Amino acid sequence: MLQRCSIFFIKMAKTSGVRRKVARSPKRSPGKVQRVHLAGDRQIQIVRRPTHEIVQIMDGARGSAISVRLTPDGIELVIAGASLTLRADGSLNLEAEHLQLTGRSGVSVKSNGDAMIEVAGRLQTTARSQALVATLGEVRVTANDDVRLDGERILLNS
Repeated sequence: MLQRCSIFFIKMAKTSGVRRKVARSPKRSPGKVQRVHLAGDRQIQIVRRPTHEIVQIMDGARGSAISVRLTPDGIELVIAGASLTLRADGSLNLEAEHLQLTGRSGVSVKSNGDAMIEVAGRLQTTARSQALVATLGEVRVTANDDVRLDGERILLNS
């Protein structure tokens, strides 16, 4: 379950020879928090800090959350949960300085139409073994220079 914790430091103060506990603010203030409680242990939480704001939609029972962090550098979106579906009636575009997709147990890319991978630089695929399969039609390899095949054995029509 996702939780926010505020820690306050307690120090012993000596006043008139009597020791008593004095609350001291932490170095990083938790900020002002507003909560809206929803049905089913869900809530919307807004945290206001001097440098940024965080808007969270939390599902306490499942431990999932959507966090939007608004900072001077831009917006950060974090979605935590068991699964996620992004659906668009039109185009869905992802753009970043660097894009990395990681699947812990696999990655699958499917299209009900054509697909294209286009890169300005070099494209390299690496795997323990690879298969290039055309279920109907030809496989075409085109190069403006040499085509090199390097292997222990090159089997053609076998």
